[in-house]
Amino acid sequence: CQCHPVGSVRMTCNQTTGQCTCKEGVTGLSCNRCAEGYEQTQSTIAPCVSK
Repeated sequence: CQCHPVGSVRMTCNQTTGQCTCKEGVTGLSCNRCAEGYEQTQSTIAPCVSK
């Protein structure tokens, strides 16, 4: 797995799909970008917040 250290809940992923467990508002296979309707912040706890 290449789970993003800030965007993912943990560094392990689904062994079948490779999907990491993302924090709220975060998306992508490795949890490396904000979901639609969210914007990036500087916070490591809540890296993406609702617009």
